Amino acid sequence: MEIVVFDTNVLIDDPKAPLKFPDSLVVIPRIVLEELDKLKTGKDGNVRRMSRLASNLIDGLSEEHQDKINIPLENGSFIRVESGYMTEFESSEPDKPDNKIISVALGYAKNREEGETVTLYSNDTNVRVVARQLAKDNFPELLSQLPLKAKAYEQIDSSLHDISSGVTDLIISDVEMSFIRKNNYLDYDLPYLNGEHLMLQGESNPQGNTALAQWDAVQGKILLLPDYKKGDVIWNIGGGQQGSSPVRPRDSRQAFLAHDILNPDKHLHFVLSRVAGAGKNFITTACGLKLLKDGHYDRLLVIKPMVSVDGQDLGYLPGDKSEKLAPFFESFNDTIIELTNDRGLGYDLEARIELDVVTHMRGRSIPRTIIIIDEAQNFSSDALKTLLTRAGEDTKIIIMGDLSQIDNLRLDAGNTGLRVWADRARHHETGYANSTYILLDSNFRSELSAWASSFYE
Repeated sequence: MEIVVFDTNVLIDDPKAPLKFPDSLVVIPRIVLEELDKLKTGKDGNVRRMSRLASNLIDGLSEEHQDKINIPLENGSFIRVESGYMTEFESSEPDKPDNKIISVALGYAKNREEGETVTLYSNDTNVRVVARQLAKDNFPELLSQLPLKAKAYEQIDSSLHDISSGVTDLIISDVEMSFIRKNNYLDYDLPYLNGEHLMLQGESNPQGNTALAQWDAVQGKILLLPDYKKGDVIWNIGGGQQGSSPVRPRDSRQAFLAHDILNPDKHLHFVLSRVAGAGKNFITTACGLKLLKDGHYDRLLVIKPMVSVDGQDLGYLPGDKSEKLAPFFESFNDTIIELTNDRGLGYDLEARIELDVVTHMRGRSIPRTIIIIDEAQNFSSDALKTLLTRAGEDTKIIIMGDLSQIDNLRLDAGNTGLRVWADRARHHETGYANSTYILLDSNFRSELSAWASSFYE
């Protein structure tokens, strides 16, 4: 097991750093908490904010596991707030915070068990230099493999890079391509997860002879999909009146998404992105309104996580329920305005749309409803389970979120409930056959927005 010791500056740079070292013991020296406490009232606004976030994360975890010295995390790691284990070394300033942090790392290195290594993460150059020299002085017989290392911390969320797209390119023979275009299916044996989208390419002309398809593991067939970029429109902005414009997918992944949601045989949809402006809300809401308008469902229910406003609980905000909820659903209302050209949906549709937060869902049973769970990247696995178990007969659930915009301090792109349940649903043996999954990865908002989103790493 790797033992990781953090300097204060690491938590100021990334308050979620303790969650990003799987299968490790993450050590927070007590002096680090003391420094964070001082920084919470400092002059630099960003440092104040980051120190509060780091303190709140550690406080929440320790409160949840008050009976444990080592606090367990979902990634197999443990966090420990360390008051002792310090090994003193000669210094003109032994009580200096930097030296106390180094002494904790040195103490763990001296008391390590076989196979354990200790790494001190610090963005202070001199702290790293001193720690490395102390490692050489204290372990001269282990110079080739010192048990104490010191590294700078780089904030990289590698879990954003290993996300399945839900789309696979598949080259088939020209005969097979002709058959599927004529019959809308092709008997095939594929090792893919159920619901995998396929970009079919004809063998003789892979770039020019293409088609959208989906692997149906239940039937053991490839099913041809309609291309909404070229065919039927999803929705008409302005309700089809003069001056209205059709809503169509902008790329193949949005086309896959539209087909998934409009498919009456699919009841659970995971819509992920890792860039802003990918069109999740726009396409999903347009499809939801179409299904509602066509009478396939009785209601459209949009649910969001409970994110506090200025640190206040929903109950403390002024106004009735609709007024309290208004700040949480501005993005949804903006989408409705865009889809109606600010003309409104009309009473019949508007009366069948409900907006709510997750805190009001427990105990409910919700039949014949389209449930859109927005910003699901901020839900834990348990919270999403609560929502999934609300589904009644003939209910469709759409779970969507942007993995690059996680605000919940206990979650990251690897352990968010959005990703956990998406992986469970897609499993070829234990998954849910009537589910779909797609990752949207293009920004259509603007050239500037696309450039900024490209730095998700």
